[in-house]
Amino acid sequence: KADLKLDDLVITKGYYNKDDGGQAIYIIKDYEGKIAVFDINDEEKPSKITPISVKDLPEADKNLLKEGIFAENEEVLNSILEDYCS
Repeated sequence: KADLKLDDLVITKGYYNKDDGGQAIYIIKDYEGKIAVFDINDEEKPSKITPISVKDLPEADKNLLKEGIFAENEEVLNSILEDYCS
């Protein structure tokens, strides 16, 4: 049994989402109506803005991008972006 406090950092491996405290290094989010990539340490300024418009996506994808999709490495990041391009 872990003796965790509210502000303790918890590191996990596997699928990442906003609340799991994983080791993601990128966040894919809606930025001014486009899909953008943010560094995990700077959620204010995107490192890349794609030409992919969020407005044409299904509602479920819009909600995911509003919360942020976490990627643990460039391979996962590219895979997610490719899914939105097709």
